[in-house]
Amino acid sequence: MKRKKVGIIFTNDSNWVGGMYYLLSLVSSFLTLDDKDKPQVIIFSWEVKDFDIVKNTGYPYLSFLNLYIPYTLPERVLKKISPNLFNKLINKQFDSSVIDIIFPFNFQDKFINISKKVFWVPDFQDFFYPEFFTKAEIEHREHYQNEIANQNGVLVLSSKSVQQDFYTIFPNAVCPTKIINFAVTHPSYSHLNIDALKNKFKIFQEYFFAPNQFWKHKNHLIVIKAVKMLKDQGKEPLVVFTGKEYDYRNPTYFNDLKNFVTENNLTKNILFLGFIDRAEQLQLMHHAKAVIQPSLFEGWSTVVEDAKAMNQFVIASDIDVHREQLNNNCRFFSPNDEIALAKIILELHELPELMKQKNDYTVNVKLFAESFMELLS
Repeated sequence: MKRKKVGIIFTNDSNWVGGMYYLLSLVSSFLTLDDKDKPQVIIFSWEVKDFDIVKNTGYPYLSFLNLYIPYTLPERVLKKISPNLFNKLINKQFDSSVIDIIFPFNFQDKFINISKKVFWVPDFQDFFYPEFFTKAEIEHREHYQNEIANQNGVLVLSSKSVQQDFYTIFPNAVCPTKIINFAVTHPSYSHLNIDALKNKFKIFQEYFFAPNQFWKHKNHLIVIKAVKMLKDQGKEPLVVFTGKEYDYRNPTYFNDLKNFVTENNLTKNILFLGFIDRAEQLQLMHHAKAVIQPSLFEGWSTVVEDAKAMNQFVIASDIDVHREQLNNNCRFFSPNDEIALAKIILELHELPELMKQKNDYTVNVKLFAESFMELLS
């Protein structure tokens, strides 16, 4: 039996762990397919240690190819003294004729003989919130998006919301689109003792959980303002934040949040844990009163999918993509309305137990794999 061959460009980027989780979940989703339908997955990366991360999924049909292209001594000398001439004369490329598709295709990667180019754009946030990006980033993203819009490959988008944005920005786009709702696959975490975890992180009461990298568009401040309102009313909710505490585009963002917490006497109500182990994060999420996802903009929220996978309750900002992702175990609030958010937090905080609808999330994971494999048909 000849297996389909899927090349995946994999990078462990600490500035965007959501992208890594997406690709790991894609590989893991293939485990739900019948063995005859499972593809051979070729991981392209600069680092062997990145391949080790992918191997932890347990997927049986994996192989590794290093993106590093070796050059001769004369070629290296030419590249150093005249990069422009080097780029004109030297055009070493991977012969990827044996691979059915490479995902996500990047114009900078040196591949040839690709039968189908499959692109991926997580969202078009730069178009709607340019203030969250540097000028150079906006120019880079716009150039890349324009290139895709004029290609004959396929652009994978994660939601109807993002698809609508694409056609709003590029009404004359040539590249066809395919919506594939990604679904997460979690590493094992139930073996972790929750009491020991809470003791480790000094969590001594019921808590709400907000796991997002500290990017400005994730809108952490609205949550802190809502907690302040409740504190002023004599209530004492606790919100636990996790995520990398640095936004390279807005370097003062996290410190501004910490200062707000300190200045408003919220240190017992707001807990910052930083970037923690994924399994520990998931166990804390599972045992939280509810998950808060206050983001101003998403393409398809990993946080929401994490919550759905464990049948956790979500308090989500009322944006189109969250409405698309969630249809039960949820409450919505305007992302600029701390009063509305405070009311929901208080209501759930005072409930002895939240009634949550049980969903079979394995259906979502299998659909993720099947939808992706349709790209190869």
